Amino acid sequence: MRPDVPDHDRPDGFFLGPAVNDERLRQEVFLLGLHLSWGYAEVMEMAVAERREYVRLLVNALEQQREAIERSGAGAGLSTR
Repeated sequence: MRPDVPDHDRPDGFFLGPAVNDERLRQEVFLLGLHLSWGYAEVMEMAVAERREYVRLLVNALEQQREAIERSGAGAGLSTR
C-alpha cells in the first residue's frame, strides 16, 4: 500500500485549504483521477490529510513542469501561451 504521509496542518494554496464544500472535494478527486489515474473510490478511501498531501505533491510537480517549459521556451523565443 501507500506509505504514511505526513499530516500538514497548514493549508498551502487553493487546493489544500480546508474542504469546506463539495466543489473543493470534486476538484481534489478530479486532479488525482486525471493526473494519477486513480478512481473515485480509491481517492475517497484516503484520509483527508493523505489525499491533500498527494494533491500538494501533484500541484508542486505541475508547477515545476510549467516553469521548466517556460524557461526552455524563453531561451528559444517560444511562447507557452
